Amino acid sequence: MKKQIRSAFDQCYGLMVSEHRCDAYVKTIYVGFSIGDEMVAAIYPRGDWLEIALALPENVEGAEFRDGTHLTWPTMPVSVEVRTASDVAVAKRHLGTAATRVAAGEHRVRRPNEHFIGRVKRGNSGQGVRT
Repeated sequence: MKKQIRSAFDQCYGLMVSEHRCDAYVKTIYVGFSIGDEMVAAIYPRGDWLEIALALPENVEGAEFRDGTHLTWPTMPVSVEVRTASDVAVAKRHLGTAATRVAAGEHRVRRPNEHFIGRVKRGNSGQGVRT
């Protein structure tokens, strides 16, 4: 990871583990954060940026949110991208909100499996590929 993106990752990781007391674990392509059995977020390093899936409502408002269907998390329908230092503050705010919602039992999003049929998956070039 580039230095700036590694710093962004470290800040997000520290927030989730230290402040929100999430369990963290590493999978092949992401670092996941959960409270109990419920996912809060997943951070995907993408080389020179981060993609963060979040346990927020599907209809959350803000230009920073992207549909997270390509990540196939039934409980994390949206994602944000971290490319700059200012994106880190935005991401940390949303990570905190997601952790608070999950800890309080307020997050009730669960997309059905059918939602992911015909989803668009990003290839290495950033182009959408229908699966």
